Amino acid sequence: MDLKSTWRHLARHLTVDDADAPVLARKRASNCVGFLASGVQQNFALSWQEDDGQLKDGLTQPQPPQALNNLGGGRYWVHASNFALSAADDAALERMLDTLRHIEDAKLVVLDTRGNRGGNSLVGARILSALLGEAFVESLGQSSHSYAMWRVSALALATLDSALASMQGNHEKNNDAYTFVSGMRESMNAALVGKQDWLRQPDTSSLDQGLVKDSSPVRFKGQLVLVTDSFCASACLDFADAVLAVPGATHFGLSTSGDTLYIDTGSQALPSGAQFWLPLKVWRGRVRGNNQSYDPRYIFDGDINDTSAGQKWVLGYF
Repeated sequence: MDLKSTWRHLARHLTVDDADAPVLARKRASNCVGFLASGVQQNFALSWQEDDGQLKDGLTQPQPPQALNNLGGGRYWVHASNFALSAADDAALERMLDTLRHIEDAKLVVLDTRGNRGGNSLVGARILSALLGEAFVESLGQSSHSYAMWRVSALALATLDSALASMQGNHEKNNDAYTFVSGMRESMNAALVGKQDWLRQPDTSSLDQGLVKDSSPVRFKGQLVLVTDSFCASACLDFADAVLAVPGATHFGLSTSGDTLYIDTGSQALPSGAQFWLPLKVWRGRVRGNNQSYDPRYIFDGDINDTSAGQKWVLGYF
């Protein structure tokens, strides 16, 4: 409840009584008092009615297509909106990364994470590596000294098995995400057989050893901007960690969500039929604290989902 993003999300339900969100259940108010922009206080009577589907679009966060847009004048806008990739998404990402590696006139690059709900942190690392160079991005991660430990259990192994099964139809066997999960699954199985309590997750840099390294050490040295909305969490926050660690990077948009140090959940069906969810790993030495958000230097007071308005606002500072 200390996160600004929590209050922003709750505000969307101020006049919505949703049966799918019983935690929000409360007595329906008959009126509310609002303070207008002029400072005038006004009372509004509330009339409750059944929704016929109009609310869905208003409560659903849009996800801009992941793409690189050249805005001219050495200004580039990167929609880093999707870190949970299908096979088609992965092919589109490769094309975007190839273009990003070869922009030579860039003076300003905006990394826009609006619509990003998390997924695979390696996607964010690849986007930043294409722009700044793999060696530089790896140095950012190494300087944090953070690492993740998995609790060894049958549930963790089953969760990794399920993740691999879901990727079979969407990813190539040499895909980064598949390689990571497959490696974790094998290590977890060995740790379970060996009756270990904990398993350390390999560093991201160790996963990149088989990739072709940059042919040129030259990296983008212009102005770097990060744009976030209030849904940025999980892998999106990992991306923010790296971007905001770049000297001179500036944060625009809305305050992000937050992550606990306990993450990557698995679920177990109970005899009652209910589902029990629990985290499978914990971060140690993470620079970003438990449930800590990132608050932008420049806060957008309009509709964060309006790309045109957001671009005009950000570019007005440069």
